Amino acid sequence: MEMSVRWLMSLLMSLSVPSPVSAQIRLVGGTNRCSGRVEVYHSNQWGTVCDDDWDINDAAVVCRQLGCGSAISAPTEAHFGQGSGNILMDDVRCSGAECSLMDCPYISNHNCRHHEDAGVRCNLEETPPLPPSLCSSKSAVSPAEPVSLQCYRMSTIFKTVNINLYRNGRPVRTQSLSPSQSSVTFTLSNVDSSDQGRYTCAISPYSTHSQPISITVGEKHLSVELQKPSLSLETGAEVTWGQSVQMSCSISTQHLGGTFTLQQISGSFRDTKRVSGGSATFTIPQVDFIHEGAYYCQYQTQVSGRDFTSSRSNIVRFSVTVELQKPSLSLETGAEVTWGQSVQMSCSISTQHLGGTFTLQQLSGSFRDTKTGSGGSATFTIPQVDFIHEGAYYCQYQTRVSGRDFTSSQSNTVCFSVTVSLVQPNISVRAPDGGLFWGPQGPEVTRGHSLSILCSTEAQHQGGSFHLLFDGSNTTRTQSALNHSASFYIPELDHSHQGNYSCVYEVTVSRRAFSSNQTEPLTLIVKASLVPIIASGALCGLFILMVIPAVIYLVKRKSEEHTPQMISSAPSGSGSANTYGAPNRPGDTSENENIYMNTVELADNADDYKGAADDLEDDYENFKNSSTGIDNDYEEDAIYQNYN
Repeated sequence: MEMSVRWLMSLLMSLSVPSPVSAQIRLVGGTNRCSGRVEVYHSNQWGTVCDDDWDINDAAVVCRQLGCGSAISAPTEAHFGQGSGNILMDDVRCSGAECSLMDCPYISNHNCRHHEDAGVRCNLEETPPLPPSLCSSKSAVSPAEPVSLQCYRMSTIFKTVNINLYRNGRPVRTQSLSPSQSSVTFTLSNVDSSDQGRYTCAISPYSTHSQPISITVGEKHLSVELQKPSLSLETGAEVTWGQSVQMSCSISTQHLGGTFTLQQISGSFRDTKRVSGGSATFTIPQVDFIHEGAYYCQYQTQVSGRDFTSSRSNIVRFSVTVELQKPSLSLETGAEVTWGQSVQMSCSISTQHLGGTFTLQQLSGSFRDTKTGSGGSATFTIPQVDFIHEGAYYCQYQTRVSGRDFTSSQSNTVCFSVTVSLVQPNISVRAPDGGLFWGPQGPEVTRGHSLSILCSTEAQHQGGSFHLLFDGSNTTRTQSALNHSASFYIPELDHSHQGNYSCVYEVTVSRRAFSSNQTEPLTLIVKASLVPIIASGALCGLFILMVIPAVIYLVKRKSEEHTPQMISSAPSGSGSANTYGAPNRPGDTSENENIYMNTVELADNADDYKGAADDLEDDYENFKNSSTGIDNDYEEDAIYQNYN
């Protein structure tokens, strides 16, 4: 009921619309005179047309009216910019056969704004001989009514030509058309049943005719009102490429047995079904991108020999898309990659649209690589990994279907880090001036000697430095690496140098510092020197050996000075006694005994000292013999590795 009221109001208001002859139309904002925003002239002003129900049939009428050939498209939503002034036409519903836009049903009481201004794009570049276009002010007339038929040229002409009007294939009228004219009008006055038939027009001498128009002449008061049909989309509004789409058109009428037509608004798809009932189902079996867009349907039926067509149904739309699954990204190598090595990642997808491209993208970096895959996967290789390559990555798949590009969603992310793996360095010692031998716990060096501790490593990286760690004082010495080694020199060893030593190698790669593991500790033992003790013992023994002969000589001489003289024995009754010639002096006997005992004691002590000296000499000889068993070839370092 609301639609009926609206149409009655529109009919009343449309009485003030100028006739097709006086109406003016233009296209504004396009690249040429045959494309742009549609504007009509009414009441001394130009106004725009609302895009409600605007489609290719409306655009075809505008292009024909302007002599711009056929319609290419019917842009909406102010495609050529927003106009100004009044909006003069809304809900325009041309069938495509009208001579002027004003001949089409429309309403002037609009509910639009200028962001809904309609436009057209015509095929200006068409060249003859293209068939003309024929339109009629009426398709069903009563006897004695006039009918106007307009034949439009669809391309440029350069001389005056003749336009022939045909009825049922036979010429009935001829008019000339100059290059400045876009159409000619044939008027049939006081029509009767003989004027009924199929009309076409053609440009002489070409034989290509326009599309036919049927003119029926019937009872003057016969009228059939058909309701607006309803069109529904059986599938969703977004259809996957290659699938099928179904649309159902239905109408409520008593005049059954007619024909339903499904028409794509901005495309060439058109399908017709004749049914006995009040509905028809249309199927597009394999949807392509040319099928997406808006559709409407109409119902045509014949009553008492006259054809009647319903108004257009509501519009349904669907879009076509290619559904790509989420690809999968895997890391072929480990999650920790050594600097300078290669890393591989594989991106795969399950799809029927093969032959596309895979793209590997670093999530927070500049790395990007693209590979064309003939199958469903591609492998990406980073040949020499640096620190700028570490982080997270994802991949995507792009393919082209029917001239349109599609991209999958992002895959899962994989991450890897870059590290520098340094081998454990070596530690060794050498004694330039001797005094080094190996004991059960490691190297033993005599106190006072010099020592060099050598740190070395394999030739992995240039430069770097070595750190010598000493647990005896918790100090660290550092030397720059030269030919992948460094020497730490101790000029004179003492007991403060005794302890555990280890080496650490450090190098900077791409402005990032890396350190190796410590070597196993090298235990250094510092021993006292035996030479001063041996020398002291030898000197004491020599001194004693020199003193003893002197003492013996003095004792002997003293004894000779006190030797007694032999005298005769005086007869005596009591017996005889042996006496020395010199009488004994008081104290002489005891003094001589003391000297003798001291000399004997000195001689015994001298033997002891000599034995001690001999022992020291034997120890020294043993030390020398043991020392001669040490490899003192200082040109070759004694490397101590992994010593426990």
